[in-house]
Amino acid sequence: MILHASTLLSRGSSSRRALARFTILLSSCLTLIFLSLSVEPAYSWLVLKVFGGSTEVRTQARSAFLLLTMWPATIAWRRYFQGRLIAQGHGRYLGWASLARLVAVVVLLATGWKNQLPGAVVGASALMGGVMCEAALVTWFALCSSSGEPSDERQDARLPTTMKGVLGFYAPLAYTMLITWGSRAILVSMVARSPESISAVAAWSAGWGFVLLVANATRMVQQIVISHLDTVSVRVLFQLTGCAGLFCFSLLAALAFTPVGNQLLTSFLGTDPSLTELLLPVLRVGSLVPLLVALQNCLQGFCIGRGRSWVVNLATLWGCTLTLALTWSLIHLGWNGAVAAATAMVSGISLELMVLWLICTRQTLFVRPIAVDRVE
Repeated sequence: MILHASTLLSRGSSSRRALARFTILLSSCLTLIFLSLSVEPAYSWLVLKVFGGSTEVRTQARSAFLLLTMWPATIAWRRYFQGRLIAQGHGRYLGWASLARLVAVVVLLATGWKNQLPGAVVGASALMGGVMCEAALVTWFALCSSSGEPSDERQDARLPTTMKGVLGFYAPLAYTMLITWGSRAILVSMVARSPESISAVAAWSAGWGFVLLVANATRMVQQIVISHLDTVSVRVLFQLTGCAGLFCFSLLAALAFTPVGNQLLTSFLGTDPSLTELLLPVLRVGSLVPLLVALQNCLQGFCIGRGRSWVVNLATLWGCTLTLALTWSLIHLGWNGAVAAATAMVSGISLELMVLWLICTRQTLFVRPIAVDRVE
């Protein structure tokens, strides 16, 4: 969630510097935790007990694990400077950096395969090398464009300027991600306990992967809202959200409901039509997700941009609770695990939207506040 914080806090030089210090501290702590998990007996406990891997997996994964030690810090570094670019109005550079990352990943994968390196090492090297390439480019772009950043005289009084203030703003966002990804891990364990466990897990993993592939294209709506909510009308921001959500919804609906889309899906998955039959129910139920995610990120942007990050956390907690409870109930009623999970996800996001909308309306977060200059 450093990206979200950086997009907002980069509006002021003091808040930007405070976030930089916070990012360094957070990255250092996460790197130390990562290193502690690579030391025996913690590493064997993690691989063998938590993930249920074999001794062979433990041995082969160790090199990959060590290669990825700097992953959290690199991601935080990259997102900090991505937020600065968005705040400066230079979001186009993010696309160039992402393209460079893709090229780096392909080159590293090809090099690893050509030299017949172990698969885990090839994968970890490509992931790490790609994100480091992207982070370096994003940093360079941000520093070259730093002339447009605000000075101390233009510091917004509403933004935190101390480590304590940044922590208070950031903590609810971090909790939100822990709740979101923790609940999705629990969701997989529920699907695995459905009557058709093997096919349900396969259908859920592949089907939800397709849904997220399309839905994630709408997530940058949040950064646009955060960076422009004081300069662009609410109506225009919602129009942009609607266009992005409806476009992605149309793509997924065409894939799930039309004969041509079904043929494309079958061609992508291979020649076995049974795989398509497993995925189609998940895609059809999940076709609404891109539109819901676009609206979710738009409302979250208003909350974060107005300094109400706790609202995002509260809405996520309600949504994830409903998702898990409904999944468990539907599976016990005899539903297919993948379809139950997809239905519950749509319901959970819908409830989250209701909570976000209710709080945004009651706290007048859609109303542009009167500008306040910092009093020295």
